[in-house]
Amino acid sequence: MTARWQESSPRQGLTVRAVYSTVERGQVFRLRYRVFAETLKWIPENASRLDRDDYDAHATLLGVFGKDHALLGTIRIVFRPERFMLDKEFAELLPTGQTVQLARAELSRMCLVPAYQGSDQGRHMAMALLYHAYTLCIGRGIEAADFVSTPEFLNSLLARGLSCEVLSEVQQFGRGGATSVAARLLWSAFSVEETFSDWVTHQYSSTPKLSA
Repeated sequence: MTARWQESSPRQGLTVRAVYSTVERGQVFRLRYRVFAETLKWIPENASRLDRDDYDAHATLLGVFGKDHALLGTIRIVFRPERFMLDKEFAELLPTGQTVQLARAELSRMCLVPAYQGSDQGRHMAMALLYHAYTLCIGRGIEAADFVSTPEFLNSLLARGLSCEVLSEVQQFGRGGATSVAARLLWSAFSVEETFSDWVTHQYSSTPKLSA
């Protein structure tokens, strides 16, 4: 499926779809490198100038594209039974001495072209990516997805009315001591009367449409 997000003001269409081709996957890896290595300094720089790891081989990569087909943002989804970053790199974020039953999907590496970060259009793009992640999860019978983010991003989701469950304390973690928290996005919290797509439409006066 391809999710199509039509903004009402300004009228600029955004298309969200899975990324399969070698060329477009390269664009995703370059954008992630630009954000996570060069801008945020959360991962080390490398000669290839690509952010690519073992999780990508088993992941679904989504991209949000503008009218000119330029990649504007991306998110990665890994489904069980594959290993999650919360099983390995981010495992120490989770409470010690407790068993945390992880969801059957993990969201990671979500980012936008830096020029759109913090803008209204950037928020449209982020919600378009999350909407498509929602459709993929619900299509598999998965009602929640775990993720690691900054507290600011988690708070922005909560402020928009999304239901999230906090899985860890806020900690200084990873390269550069980034402040991180593990959380769960609860797709199942949206009732039949108010689905995620209804919420998106109401909040943004926009109409996300699905096409095969």
